[in-house]
Amino acid sequence: MSSIAAVDIGSTKVVTVIADLEHPGSPRVVGVGVAPCGGTKRGVVVDIEETAQAVVSSVRKAEHMANRKLGSATVSVAGEHLHSQPSRGLVPILNPSRAITREDVHRVINHSKQIAIQGDRELILSVPRSFKIDGRDGITKPFEMSGERLEVNTLLITGLSSQLENLQRCIGRAQIDVEQMIPRALATGLAVTDAAEREQGVAVLDIGGGATDVAVYIDGSPIHLAMLSVGSQHITSDIQYLLKTTTDEAERIKVDAGACSPEGFGEDDVVEVEQIGNSQARPFSKRVLAEIIGSRVREIFRMASEEIDSAVDPKKLGAGWVVTGGGSKLQGLAEFVETAAGIKVRTAAPKPFVGMGDMLAGPEFATGVGLIKFGLKAQQDESVTAEAGDSRKLVRSIGSIFASKPKEEEI
Repeated sequence: MSSIAAVDIGSTKVVTVIADLEHPGSPRVVGVGVAPCGGTKRGVVVDIEETAQAVVSSVRKAEHMANRKLGSATVSVAGEHLHSQPSRGLVPILNPSRAITREDVHRVINHSKQIAIQGDRELILSVPRSFKIDGRDGITKPFEMSGERLEVNTLLITGLSSQLENLQRCIGRAQIDVEQMIPRALATGLAVTDAAEREQGVAVLDIGGGATDVAVYIDGSPIHLAMLSVGSQHITSDIQYLLKTTTDEAERIKVDAGACSPEGFGEDDVVEVEQIGNSQARPFSKRVLAEIIGSRVREIFRMASEEIDSAVDPKKLGAGWVVTGGGSKLQGLAEFVETAAGIKVRTAAPKPFVGMGDMLAGPEFATGVGLIKFGLKAQQDESVTAEAGDSRKLVRSIGSIFASKPKEEEI
């Protein structure tokens, strides 16, 4: 029985997931480990010791639950140091009478990787968006088709070597290898959207603790990735500062009484706040609290809108925006953003797997679920290849993982 493991290093926590493949296309979660982490900032490791301890704690919890040791895992990577750029590859089919083989697809994908990369950067991922055979475009699976010339349009994702090395050091402390690195935005998108939405055009926003990841999909494939340096922790900080309370109390208030809009609250609707320097809790207006939260939410989505609009005509996003992550739990978020941005918005959580998958049902676990889905689809899809970018790490190429037709959507 084969298995898949994933480690998601986020702004506030590390999540490890272990899943067995009892049946083709049907993962069963057998281990989950969650540990708080304060060693990263906006997706980048700023304290190796603290991050490594969180990774070790998370991995050991998952291993204990699954009653096994991990050898390797798919790991999320994030940060403003990630860059995405389009590229093209072209190769001749040496024998036009034969069908296009896996080797031909590998060759054309590898040709698209032959670009100049700055010395301090490394190629993490190549995403084939579409293929052409003798000028015929719109092809997602060229296997066994005939032609004389094969072309591919890819999205190449690179990252700073130093940041990737820091991430690998943290994972190495748990005595496991990095099987592949996947940008958090892509993993999250795979978890909370289906093939039909990606085909129609959709923007995915993952509101984490310290940052918000953005991925834009057109015609079934990702075309743009970005990270915004603002997240749900900034809302907590606003509440802490303006209500003169502690971080823990501000987080409690946000979770228990937070809303994006003051509509629906009356003058008598209050929340009890324990303020610094006061021995007794004091009432605070929920209307004013919602105005504080709404102000920061507007900023997040203004930044997101500017980023998305720079990448694609908003009219091409037929499926609108999908918002996930811990920050998406705010009351009335979708309606608030729809009104402010004038675009269709829905909040989403990943569909739970069988077994212990209910432990991953919240939107804050979307990336971990997406990493498992990626690993599953990578095993199933013949157009996935693993190429050594150097002797130290793998460069993964995704074939039709994102570009599957709606009827092929399996999980």
